[in-house]
Amino acid sequence: MNIVSTMVGLSIAGIASPMLMDMSLAPVIAQKRATNFGIAESAAVTYAAANEQQTNLLPLPNNCAVTSGPRNIAHEIACTEAPDTKFTSVASRSFRLLDPNAQDPAIAQRNYRWDPPDSFTGHQCPIGDEWGLGRPSSKGCTPIPVWSRAAFIESDPDTWLYDVTVLHGVHHDY
Repeated sequence: MNIVSTMVGLSIAGIASPMLMDMSLAPVIAQKRATNFGIAESAAVTYAAANEQQTNLLPLPNNCAVTSGPRNIAHEIACTEAPDTKFTSVASRSFRLLDPNAQDPAIAQRNYRWDPPDSFTGHQCPIGDEWGLGRPSSKGCTPIPVWSRAAFIESDPDTWLYDVTVLHGVHHDY
C-alpha cells in the first residue's frame, strides 16, 4: 500500500510541478514589472511637469514618445521601460503647452465701472450691498459672488462690478 501511495503522490507532484513553478516565480515577475513601471512613470511624470505651460517641448528622455492633440497644445508622453521583454511597462501622462494665440492674462485688461477697494477686510459684504459699494472706507468687504474660491471659479468676470482677482488669483476666464 505504501508503494501505491508513493507512486500516486509522485505522479500528482509531477503533474502539478509546472503550476508550482509558476506560483513560485509570480512574485518575482510582479516585482520586476512594478520596478519597470515605476521607472517609466517617473520619466513620464517628470517630463510632463517640466513641460506644463511652457511654449516649446523639451528634449525627450530615452524610450519616450510624445503625441500631440488639437492645435498642438495638448500633449501626451508615453515612456516605456524594458522594451522588447516580457517585463515591459508603459506609463503615460498628459500636459498642456501655452496657447501661442491666447492673450497673456497678465496683459489682459478689463474695464469695470467701479474701482476696487485698496484692501479687503475678510468680512462678507452684506445682503443688499453684495459688492460693498456703500463702504465708508478704503477697506472693502469680500463680495458675495466671490466669497469662496469655488464661487470665484464659478463666477463670470463680465458680471463683476470691480476687479477682485487679488482675492483668488487670475480667473480662468479673465
